[in-house]
Amino acid sequence: MPSRRRWPLLALAIAVLGITPLAYRAQRSAGLPTRPIVALAGHYAPPAPALTWHEYGWRLPAARMLAGTYNRQKILTCSTKDLLTTVGKRLITWPLAPVPRLTVPPGYLALDLHTHGLYSHDSLESPEQMLLAAAQRGLSGIAITDHDVFGGVAQVQQAATQLKAQGRLPADFLIIPGEEVGSNEGHIVALFTTQAIPKKLSATETIARIHAQGGIAVAAHPLIASGVGELAKQLPFDAVELENSAQELSFLLAGAARQQQRRDFYAGVTKPLLGGSDGHDPLVLGLCYTLVQCPPNAAAVRVALLAGRGVPVCRLTAADLRAAPGQFLLAGWATLTSPLVGLLHRPAATSPTPGLRRNPPPPVSVATPLSLSSGHTR
Repeated sequence: MPSRRRWPLLALAIAVLGITPLAYRAQRSAGLPTRPIVALAGHYAPPAPALTWHEYGWRLPAARMLAGTYNRQKILTCSTKDLLTTVGKRLITWPLAPVPRLTVPPGYLALDLHTHGLYSHDSLESPEQMLLAAAQRGLSGIAITDHDVFGGVAQVQQAATQLKAQGRLPADFLIIPGEEVGSNEGHIVALFTTQAIPKKLSATETIARIHAQGGIAVAAHPLIASGVGELAKQLPFDAVELENSAQELSFLLAGAARQQQRRDFYAGVTKPLLGGSDGHDPLVLGLCYTLVQCPPNAAAVRVALLAGRGVPVCRLTAADLRAAPGQFLLAGWATLTSPLVGLLHRPAATSPTPGLRRNPPPPVSVATPLSLSSGHTR
């Protein structure tokens, strides 16, 4: 019999074992790579806390679900809060994940300009998972914008080079370097920068340092708590995020008055508007993005964004949120009736190119940048 002190740990282990198959199945259905934990080697080396054997015991199922190429060590050594937050995000966002693969209009690029990988403190997303999920969604490229660090850019670029050499990633898939900087007044996304910018500076100083590197300063999700609010209109930002998954979800769940506040705010924005998923999990990538009419190279993208030739797109709707709870409950019931399916499954050594669904729908065509059948612009 476990001692009274061990009961909470035992209950937590049972809970993790119960939800792991559901989240693992979600990862497989989204076409993300899943591998057993065969090694702890990785390029990211966080400080290792002193974990007891039973703490490692309940982390292993989560690691089985989340592991990619480089993130195994962080999964086993990160804080319990970060690990459980990541598992929770995987479960919550799964019903929103099976959106149709987008088809980019000729001459345009579809770019997710706000993403997070394992260098962000609140993400365990490996570079391989990010890149494959983005490509399978039909994106032309992503910006790497980890919280207050720049080291993830080189790792994602290295992973992209390897995947392109293996034929698993389009040769012209773009990686835009950047960072999400936590200024004293709110979060600011830096695009096309070359090194880290310190956090906790004033917003004005942060923008100046981004410009000193030839970068683009973007007011990230200005209308949620971590945004810069009205400063997005007052300071010399190069662009403002209109479409951001976190901000969009908060407004889709809000009432009419809050929706009107959003419309009034953006009616007063004169700067170029952009879109990015703010994805901390592969299932979120591409839910918001930016269409850009330019050649497929970073220099051309930078010029086009500064010239205001980007069209922000959101693929989340109120209908998606209404459908999500039902999908989640059905998936949970299916998992409970077969609780070991995810843990016992071993992916085949060779498998067809993964899609967003087991049987994905036909591609959704985008007729013009302002008439999007796979999303909506404002």
